[in-house]
Amino acid sequence: MSVLPVIDVALLPNSRIPKRNGGTGSNVDCWFFLERRVVEVATDLRLHFDIGDAALRISHGAIEPAKPMKPWIFRNSLLATSPDWVCLNH
Repeated sequence: MSVLPVIDVALLPNSRIPKRNGGTGSNVDCWFFLERRVVEVATDLRLHFDIGDAALRISHGAIEPAKPMKPWIFRNSLLATSPDWVCLNH
C-alpha cells in the first residue's frame, strides 16, 4: 500500500486529488492518516520509505509485508489496522 509520510498535495498527480480538493480525481478518494506506531507494532507489516528529492526529503513509501506471505494474509493484516485510519479530506 502506497503511503506519504506527510500529505503534500504538490507530490500528487492532479488525477489523485479529489475534485472537492481542487484536483480532477474522484470525490470518492480519501486521504487517510494512520499513526506510524500502528504499523510498527503490527508483526506482519513494515514501513519502507524511498529516498525523495535532492534535499533528501522522503517523498514516498509503502506499507509492505514484513515477511513472505500470501496476499490474503497481507490484506487481512492491513484490514486489522483499519479502525485506526482517519480520513483527512472529507
